[in-house]
Amino acid sequence: MASGALADVIRHKLGDLSPAERKVARVLLANYPSAGFETVAVLAERAGVSAPTVIRFVGRLGYRGFP
Repeated sequence: MASGALADVIRHKLGDLSPAERKVARVLLANYPSAGFETVAVLAERAGVSAPTVIRFVGRLGYRGFP
């Protein structure tokens, strides 16, 4: 199981996420921490969601963007 500050935040917020955002969360947790270094486009493709969904997910975690 993924462990770390970001992984803990993601797990804590899972119940507040939309189904599409949960897909992003699962991809991040399954490939933590390296998935966090991928581009929005790659992460969206791996999760089977749109790039705007990844951006919304990041916002729900309290971040302003995805560098």
